[in-house]
Amino acid sequence: MFDPMNSSPLRQTRFPQTRFCPSRLYRTTRLAIAALSTLALLGVSTPLPLHASPLTFKAPRRGTPPVTNGAASRGTSCVSQPNETLAALMPKGNFGMTTAAQPTLFVYVPASTAKTIELMVETQDGNKRLYKQVFPAPATAGVVRLQPIGGDVPELAVNQTYRWKVSLVCDQEDRSADITALGWVERVNLPTQLTTDLPQADPQRRPYLYAEAGLWHETLTSLAELQQQQPSNAELRTQWESLLRSAGLETLSQAPFAQCCQAQ
Repeated sequence: MFDPMNSSPLRQTRFPQTRFCPSRLYRTTRLAIAALSTLALLGVSTPLPLHASPLTFKAPRRGTPPVTNGAASRGTSCVSQPNETLAALMPKGNFGMTTAAQPTLFVYVPASTAKTIELMVETQDGNKRLYKQVFPAPATAGVVRLQPIGGDVPELAVNQTYRWKVSLVCDQEDRSADITALGWVERVNLPTQLTTDLPQADPQRRPYLYAEAGLWHETLTSLAELQQQQPSNAELRTQWESLLRSAGLETLSQAPFAQCCQAQ
């Protein structure tokens, strides 16, 4: 009798079965881990996620200039809210280190009727002025960055400490009405480790490196620039707030940035 199943040339083909092999998976996993370890040893890294950890400033272990109660004047002659005043964004002790020859300084400016802000940088004892620059006062309260510009602005000397004073000029005819804030800054050389780490670091990683090295002004500036580039990035704002809190600036941690200021 004719059997179509046995007579057809298209007989059923049996394929070899693939068996799961735990030892093969184990060997593959070990090879992947070894490859990642090798990349780590070679210095190949991935950008640090913004939400990886709070940004905490590590204050340098060194002597700081003596700070008296005169570190800021509390005048309110032209301030809209009597409970607010001018304040330097500086860590505890009002002292910060920088590698910049002409560092950018940050201050909180309250809402006021003042038209100008004056920045003066002097020797540590205040006996000699290096330079003075005038900036327009912001229209609304907030944090402003004061960046010295111009060919007549001298560079800070390495390993020297300077005093800087910011004045909210309430009355051009009566400077005794100024509201002032003081801080001290020392210029230092870039730490050797940072000369290697910074060029390889993602921009979002750099504030962490500066904070770990105790470079206050670079930490603030690098993080402020990131926020300027990504104004809707909530993680950057959270980092800014955690940085200020770690430096004892809790009351200013949520202050917005004010839109200004270019030197006049």
